[in-house]
Amino acid sequence: MAAAFDVSGESSATGASPRSSGSMTVAAVADRVVIGYAQLSGNAAAVGTVTMTFAGNAMTQLAAVEWNGRYSVLFGLTGDASVVTGACEVSWTGAHVATTYCGAIVCNGAPGGYGTASNDSGTGTTASSVVTTASGDVALVFHGDDNGSTLTKTADDGTTAWLDTTFDTNTGASWDNATASTSTQGWTLGSSVGWYNHKINIKASAGGPSAGTDTATAGLTESLNTVSVTLSIQESG
Repeated sequence: MAAAFDVSGESSATGASPRSSGSMTVAAVADRVVIGYAQLSGNAAAVGTVTMTFAGNAMTQLAAVEWNGRYSVLFGLTGDASVVTGACEVSWTGAHVATTYCGAIVCNGAPGGYGTASNDSGTGTTASSVVTTASGDVALVFHGDDNGSTLTKTADDGTTAWLDTTFDTNTGASWDNATASTSTQGWTLGSSVGWYNHKINIKASAGGPSAGTDTATAGLTESLNTVSVTLSIQESG
């Protein structure tokens, strides 16, 4: 079974903590995963400690990075009892009241959960990332840039989850139902500015047995042991 994109949502505004993505209707399909993203237009000192929930359930922080006077975070959550219809909400303890962007992407059919988050960054008019995947996975990329004049999705493997150029940082997210070992996703910026991408893979497979627990090998070993014991009894008799 392949993992699949389900739903996404995002919003942005100025003001004090917290900030919500707005409610998302989550399909009742098994093995659900949600990845939440927030971009705060303030440095780490202004932001303080950042936490995130989805439908009121605490999420696990996967990445937190300060770049160009901005602070971006990535959070994850798995479990069908927790990933249900509701909103992604980011909270912070600092005095930050400038723009905050909060969004999330929900996937299902993913018993493998999520992989390890990583990132790409640079300065220029293109902001592209390559996600390592397996066929049947869903590759996600979350983008922020230093207020380029425009932001458009590049024609590549990714499908737009959202684009937000409302305030002083451009943000976007995209996803890809992967059919190969890599997924390339990116954006074109209208002017040369600094940018930062978070990337992560949603895994369709939970993986096979670990080393030393292969069921076929274990069964063969047990059979050989039985034969050995039987022969030993016959020889001693």
